[in-house]
Amino acid sequence: MSAETRLLWTKRREEMLLQAEQCFKSALDKEDGDSWLHYYMLGKIAEKLNKPLGVCLEQFQQVYLLYRFYTKTSTITLMLCKHLDNVFTFWKLKDISASQLI
Repeated sequence: MSAETRLLWTKRREEMLLQAEQCFKSALDKEDGDSWLHYYMLGKIAEKLNKPLGVCLEQFQQVYLLYRFYTKTSTITLMLCKHLDNVFTFWKLKDISASQLI
């Protein structure tokens, strides 16, 4: 693949990610019960756009807070919630920090 083609595809990828980011941000205005998913996708998009680590973590923190809220109102046991909290936080932080180091 030529350098010109690679540059074209990289630009197109960034444009699509920015468009997806705007769509998920506008979806947050609608209360449909899936806001955790919107924040998750915003975090993934921030990772792909190589935004600062703090921006990515803010989005994933919202997922975590919403997860905590929903699990407190559901029938999932506290032991399972604590386990999932630790696993989710560990792997997400590990994934983000590893990608920032590369």
